[in-house]
Amino acid sequence: MQSIRMHEFISDVIVNAAQLAYVEDANGTNMLLLQLNEFYRYNIRDSNIATLYKEIDILKKYIAIQKMRAGDRFSVEVENDFVYQSLYVQRMSLVGFVDKILTELMEQSLYVWLKIVIQLDPSIMVHLYQRTDKGEYDYKFKLDIELFEKNDGNV
Repeated sequence: MQSIRMHEFISDVIVNAAQLAYVEDANGTNMLLLQLNEFYRYNIRDSNIATLYKEIDILKKYIAIQKMRAGDRFSVEVENDFVYQSLYVQRMSLVGFVDKILTELMEQSLYVWLKIVIQLDPSIMVHLYQRTDKGEYDYKFKLDIELFEKNDGNV
């Protein structure tokens, strides 16, 4: 019970800081804090599963947060993100995978372009394009996370 109160306190502080940023016309800070709050609340949820649609939505918020930190050193494009609203994944599986790739490549000071494609097999294909002074390289990763349908509504 005490950790729940602490999570709510942290979330409330983030929201209050976002409101203060809004009042002070710090729109970028306001947006960053609101995205951080949604990312934080999603990350501490009790459920270990989420819809693929929600996971992609949180991934986009994570990317926006990282872009505030890293500037224009990377871009991420997601295709077919609206198609699979009834598929479920382990919470933070897609975000964790993309985070690992971005972290490793950002440490190498490379420009990164990720293209995430949702396919029917069901799997998630991640295309990674690196742009360096020696040219452009294309790598493809098949993200091995379990996609499943859930009908009991307990997500």
